[in-house]
Amino acid sequence: MTEIKTHSRRNFMQALAVGAGGLVAAGKASALPSPAPEKWDEETDIVIIGAGGAGLTAAVHAVDKKLGVIVLEKLPLVGGSSIICGGGFAVAGTDIQKALKIEDSKDLFFKDIMSVGENRNNPAVVRAYVDNALPTYQWMVDHGVVMDKTKLNANGSARRSVDVDPTSAITVLRDYATKRGAKILMRTPAERLAFDNASGRITGVFAKVKGKTVAIRARKGVLIASGGFARNKEMLGQYVPRMENSISICGLGSNGDGLKMAQAYGADVADMPYIKGTFGFTTKPSTIADMNLVFFDGGIIVNQKGQRFVNESISKKTIGDHALDQAGGVTYQIWDESIRQYALNGGFFIKRYEDRVKDSLIVGNTIAEVASKAGLDPAAVEATIKEYNGYVDGGKDLRFGRTTKTLDFGKIVKIEKAPFYIMPSRTVLLSTYCGIKINEKTEVIDVFGKVIPGLYAAGEVSGGFHGASYLGSTAFGKALVFGYVAAQVMANS
Repeated sequence: MTEIKTHSRRNFMQALAVGAGGLVAAGKASALPSPAPEKWDEETDIVIIGAGGAGLTAAVHAVDKKLGVIVLEKLPLVGGSSIICGGGFAVAGTDIQKALKIEDSKDLFFKDIMSVGENRNNPAVVRAYVDNALPTYQWMVDHGVVMDKTKLNANGSARRSVDVDPTSAITVLRDYATKRGAKILMRTPAERLAFDNASGRITGVFAKVKGKTVAIRARKGVLIASGGFARNKEMLGQYVPRMENSISICGLGSNGDGLKMAQAYGADVADMPYIKGTFGFTTKPSTIADMNLVFFDGGIIVNQKGQRFVNESISKKTIGDHALDQAGGVTYQIWDESIRQYALNGGFFIKRYEDRVKDSLIVGNTIAEVASKAGLDPAAVEATIKEYNGYVDGGKDLRFGRTTKTLDFGKIVKIEKAPFYIMPSRTVLLSTYCGIKINEKTEVIDVFGKVIPGLYAAGEVSGGFHGASYLGSTAFGKALVFGYVAAQVMANS
């Protein structure tokens, strides 16, 4: 049966290539497959499209396996969206957890990811992340990537989010790969994948080098690690119209070109309806640091009427959807000094974020004062907090069902100790969290559920891991872990 499928794909692609070959060469049928050239301009073991976290991790692991690597990066700098992310890496079972005597397990971690994803994630892909996160973490430490060993931030049911400086990590990975023979070609956009009719595989990439199209053969496979499409308004409108005019903070190359290259060969997609923004940003954000997640430390969120509208313990992505539905799209986080102190000692409102958003914070000695300064109805806000504090006494929020600070972690607390804080907040699109459908080996899956031989995808460009929403610190982690897995799989192919 497998042989029949392979021949069917081969014959189909050959028919397309023969029928459209002239058009492809002439640049008039860009959506059609591109046949492999009779002569390659260059050959290597692995071609990686994109020099972000996923691509560079794969490059380093591949050179460790003594494989030849060429990385194609269309921009003049490496890093993609990874270099501007928050740097959280969710891992269960680290030496840091053990030193801090934090109880956790891979099964609990798996449960958290699936729960936040509303069980719409691919369990096999989630399990691959959970099983490979710790080996990837240790591998990165062994390669010189600096991790903060003094604390862990809350993540799901446990403190498991390791702080990583993304700029430092990208620099370490780039330097390690290039010193050991990997070629990272800047300002070199990949344009098309090349399909070999005889073998029925993706065997290389057509790329633009100094205005000239060159063909690069990949003996073991091509890894698409080109990022998402948060900057492509047309694609956003196609999949989730409400996000078409959203504010985006992401890598400059996030326009969906890798996704399109895979779709030309029948690649399926996953999680596309669940593109979501992230809640908690200032009203005029420019970087990932313009964010405050203090609602996960016990704070509440109100709309312009001074009323709560959501369970603040659910995913910040889902909260983002609810916030977008509020009048004006701007809502307000409220917390007190007790919550602030808790947050600064290992919670979500970490110090570097507080320093960044300090100009957006509104402070008052009473609820009425801080509400008035924020332009909210003091009486409405006072009534909201009085009601909420009453729910805390009973252990459960009877209005929205909140019982914890975030997911299954931490009991809800009162807002009662001065000074009091408010930050006007909005939802921002950081990533598309969906894309090319992959299996647990990062192999690309077509619309018929079959593997496309020779083609892999990792990082933001891939779909199936997050599901309906996103557990914090798994986006950067997804890039690192699946970049590592992809290189391992290709090395063994």
